[in-house]
Amino acid sequence: MNLNNDACPECGSTIIINNVGETVCSNCGLVVDDNRIRSEEEYNDKYIKLKQKTFNILSSPVIAGSYVQSIFPNSSLAKTNARSLGVNSTFLRGVELTRQVCDALNLSKNIEKRSTYLLNAVLGDIKQRIDLTVSSVVGAVILYAVRETGLPVSFKEIFNTIKAKGKRVTASKIIKAYRLIVELMGHEPVRNTPEVFLARIVNLLSSSINCPPDQKEIMLKEIKEKASQCISMLPKQITSGKNPYVLAAGAVHYVFFRNKINISTNIRNTLMFSRLIHVTEYSLKEYSKIIEKHANFC
Repeated sequence: MNLNNDACPECGSTIIINNVGETVCSNCGLVVDDNRIRSEEEYNDKYIKLKQKTFNILSSPVIAGSYVQSIFPNSSLAKTNARSLGVNSTFLRGVELTRQVCDALNLSKNIEKRSTYLLNAVLGDIKQRIDLTVSSVVGAVILYAVRETGLPVSFKEIFNTIKAKGKRVTASKIIKAYRLIVELMGHEPVRNTPEVFLARIVNLLSSSINCPPDQKEIMLKEIKEKASQCISMLPKQITSGKNPYVLAAGAVHYVFFRNKINISTNIRNTLMFSRLIHVTEYSLKEYSKIIEKHANFC
């Protein structure tokens, strides 16, 4: 039975009287008149308590914020009804952004699940200690998760993907959130070395090399080996203090143009190279100078 003159104080939807005589919201399940609820019923499987309000899960297909509270097992139900629920709504936005970023970077479901677990574990503590956007925390938990598994995904890729989603985020805030996560988790994953990223960067070049497959394979192998030699000759303070992805890109860039491999490709200059590798032209030139200084035999 509809009560057309009344609106739900929680979401503004239509108030109804259900088949057991309770006055509830047809959308979110808020129990508007709980006089008919017996005390032994209030906390059974039929009801859920959230922010001092009682919801009847049988009267609505969606339960606001229940996934965040770990009360209701179906996360998809909560995501369809993520209204203004304070930190709960913030968490749900973080879960959705995590999914989008993992999909954009072609990360596995295991990485997505681990990132979501970390987000749930640290978001409350981080928000209490420092004012950071949920986008910053999402970037940090994904970075932590990929470093745990040793995947060759760089900080820059994660940051750029979040920015591409139109989110308000800065590199410094992601780094700040990452350091807090390390503190809260009590462990810092081993940071990927430049060598880990070499194969990925070389693979990005493969589509631009114009030669028969067997020659291309030999050429790519040569680029990777020479770039690895260049990195191995660098002082430890450089390899440990520089961004490993950009350093690997700089080594490949140095070998690529020094050996005039660009003659066999569509890549004619550093700008074209930078767009393909997703590293700034300035960074490539600076890192190439460092490599030339210390490993000019390559």
